[in-house]
Amino acid sequence: MADNDLIIVIPGITGSTLRRNGADVWSSKPTTVLATIATLGKHIAELQLPADIGDEAPEDGTEATQLISTLHCIPGLWTPIHGYEKLVKRLRASIAIQQFGDLNPVLFPYDWRLSNRYTARRLKVYAEQALSRWRDCAPQNRDAKITFVCHSMGGLIARWYISKEGGAPITRKMITLGTPYRGAIKALSVLADGPMPILGRFGEHLHRAAVSFPSVHQLLPSYACVNHGDGELEYLADQTDSVLTGSLRRDAALFYQQLEEAESADPENPTRRHAIVGARQPTTASASLINGRYVFSELLGHHDLAGDGTVSAASGPKGIPLDDNSIRRIADKHGHLQSNDAALDEVESVVRSVPVIVKAGPTESLSVAMPEIFAAEEPVTATISSPTGPRSVAITVRGEHGGVIEHVEKVIREGAFQYQTAALDPGGYSLEVRSVTDGASTSGVNSAFLVWHQ
Repeated sequence: MADNDLIIVIPGITGSTLRRNGADVWSSKPTTVLATIATLGKHIAELQLPADIGDEAPEDGTEATQLISTLHCIPGLWTPIHGYEKLVKRLRASIAIQQFGDLNPVLFPYDWRLSNRYTARRLKVYAEQALSRWRDCAPQNRDAKITFVCHSMGGLIARWYISKEGGAPITRKMITLGTPYRGAIKALSVLADGPMPILGRFGEHLHRAAVSFPSVHQLLPSYACVNHGDGELEYLADQTDSVLTGSLRRDAALFYQQLEEAESADPENPTRRHAIVGARQPTTASASLINGRYVFSELLGHHDLAGDGTVSAASGPKGIPLDDNSIRRIADKHGHLQSNDAALDEVESVVRSVPVIVKAGPTESLSVAMPEIFAAEEPVTATISSPTGPRSVAITVRGEHGGVIEHVEKVIREGAFQYQTAALDPGGYSLEVRSVTDGASTSGVNSAFLVWHQ
């Protein structure tokens, strides 16, 4: 890779601030996660999209302004996400040409409600203008291309731009962190389960808005994931008795079909792609439709493939075996991959194309299962296991601003260990689990969660 390429960072769903007619409706400016959600709650009905929006944008005064740097979450829509500040800082430090730091890297905020096809068209204009500025600012940049660094749904946007909007000739690399290359069961549960009871009226308003977002439908799994009880798996798009709207299901399947057909016709696509995925975390992979409701399972057929807690390993690039050595695997959760030291070392090594000292030590072989939201009066529980055998672990609960709420050390001997705290005050938190037997390990598994007020 050339050391003068332009880096463009694309966040995942919910990772960009939204302003509507000059007022913040989704932003990291409030001081707490719950204050941010409360601000969104005042405007959530206004964000609902027309039923026929398709691959266009409404003229409703909503614009995306910047990436969210801190912990953020819309419960009932997607996973809690640690912000993008750490990723951006690492990328800025890795840029070889420092005197033009305001031009590289560049950040691409977008309205994450809208179709990924529409957003990719916006990316085309944004990326090509940014590359032109970067090439013009110094003679050594005249042959520069683009390296995309994408988290979650951001990878789908970059893929569509590269393969369907003419971006391939000027793209050198596409690095993805936790991107659901073939969708995620999480989106099916969001759309089909209805409002989360714990969220009350906010949950009802949010669900009405969420089912109108084309982006959420385009996160539906495109791989065969619906169980029939006889060992056979059906594609979601082929179901005749699904509780989801048929046209939206079929369009989501068409989105992936068009994307994969274009990528398969591009011989340079495999070498351009660098996929970093979360591993070893309990992750739903399939669903069964029982009495009109989907019941979810961590098994795909007879296999527990695990994943990052949100995106199953089944959702890797099409045609790539799960043990393929082109995939980088990090034992961490979906919402923390872009902040994980080991993952950032991988990103930096791809960007710079030189070996870097692995600051995070060996990849952890730890697995953490826990809900993403708790009621204020209930204890916080997590099931922690070590697939490779007994080990001592350090468990730390932190508030959303990093303060330590609780720190303990436990020994996992056989099977799984259940960790439990007393009830916590409403707010955003993270649960960090690390091995204490390996002094070099600083990565671990990080699970963000909310404690919801009544």
